[in-house]
Amino acid sequence: MFNLFRGSYGGMYGYSFVYFCTGGLLYGYKEKILSVSAYKRNLTSILGIFICCFGLFIMGVLHSRYIKNEIWDIVWNGYDTIFTFLNVIFIYTLCLNHKKESKLIKTISINTMGIYLVHNIFINLYAPHITDIMKNIGFNTVFAIIVLLLSLLLSVVLKKIPIIKNIV
Repeated sequence: MFNLFRGSYGGMYGYSFVYFCTGGLLYGYKEKILSVSAYKRNLTSILGIFICCFGLFIMGVLHSRYIKNEIWDIVWNGYDTIFTFLNVIFIYTLCLNHKKESKLIKTISINTMGIYLVHNIFINLYAPHITDIMKNIGFNTVFAIIVLLLSLLLSVVLKKIPIIKNIV
């Protein structure tokens, strides 16, 4: 489950390799992207996000009504769509505006591998007990933040263990 490239050759998660490679390519073009005026860059990104979200919505409706005849989740089923892929690029472009350094964001970014490796512990531990109230976006947002912070805390603690610190 921890191999994000598993199944890349005809499997279910082949898109993750494309996202990974695109991230590296975009970082290589960071200065060129920043040379475009902030107004044009931001306007293009915001319009692109709205257009892609609308495209994803339409795709969800088409899948739900005419293809699968069941609700097609645009989040979990949308990772391998061109709309989500472009949204990620637009969000990256918008994030280039961020200049102020945040200690929390820096700590989270330094510990992303550890967070990725341990977050399911907290999800599996707590989710079965709260499934009845996990039906709204507010609660799910709070739950996601709590899982993130608990995973971050555990990751920071695990980094203090000599052998494990190389993994997380």
